[in-house]
Amino acid sequence: MKAAIRNLIAPAMLAALGCAGLSLGDEPARQIETQQGRIVHPMRTELAPPPASQYIQSAAPSHGHYRTLLRKFDVPADQSSYGEFYDYGFWAGKDYAEQHDLPAGYWVYVAPTWYIFKEPATSGVPLRGPRAWGPEQATGKPDTWPSSGDIQSAWASKTPDGQTEWLELGYGQPVRPTAVIVYETFNPGAVNRITAVDKDGKEAELWTGTDPTPVGKDKGISVIPIHPESEIQRIKIYFDSPKVPGWNEIDAVGLLDENSETHWATDAAASSTYADQVAQPATKQIKLYDLDVLPTLRAR
Repeated sequence: MKAAIRNLIAPAMLAALGCAGLSLGDEPARQIETQQGRIVHPMRTELAPPPASQYIQSAAPSHGHYRTLLRKFDVPADQSSYGEFYDYGFWAGKDYAEQHDLPAGYWVYVAPTWYIFKEPATSGVPLRGPRAWGPEQATGKPDTWPSSGDIQSAWASKTPDGQTEWLELGYGQPVRPTAVIVYETFNPGAVNRITAVDKDGKEAELWTGTDPTPVGKDKGISVIPIHPESEIQRIKIYFDSPKVPGWNEIDAVGLLDENSETHWATDAAASSTYADQVAQPATKQIKLYDLDVLPTLRAR
């Protein structure tokens, strides 16, 4: 499948994407240029979005960016980071700001309220949701398993065997895990190291060794016991990719706690991703915000 997609990518299409201002490179994108201004990726607050009033004044009638409101809750303190209005994009986190069991969806901040929507309103809107083979595919519960093979709902590195790789995962709340559970759905057996990552990016060794799932299997669930000294919220899994031929694809990574409850990742980053290789349709106009829904949201 990847070979077929790779053959469809044309330099002209990639150039068009660059002109449109849509980043298909490293995730998360640091910022995006739009006609309304420079918009910084969520949690990166070096630049603030323009005031919401600018969007309302310039908005043309439309059907909106997202639909099906799943949840809303107030977080006034977030206005200092996100301003009056911010389109966070897709997030699968379950816990945030003393809210629990949150649904996965598209987050929009209209001060002081967060709104979580189920889906985009139209297929023509560029999405910032899970990309085919992107690291974000490793968040949440397994959705490729029990299938196996080269499937886009799992993370895959940019090249099959070009270098050692890593996958970093964050969890909604600190956990004192007893094991890391890795769902490997294509060419398993490459996991050889796991570390805990603190808020400053420093790593502490949790495990090194041989992947419990042997090379040559079509898939496997590797349960790797760990014994951290305290609660952790981020881990980093290393893969000896050159040692195991082909893309070593990961569907999901859970942390098993002392009460036998499995916690699933809410965000992910990787050393590389095949998502960078996949061409996306070029768009003449990039609309990142549900501009017309602002007055409606505030009235609810």
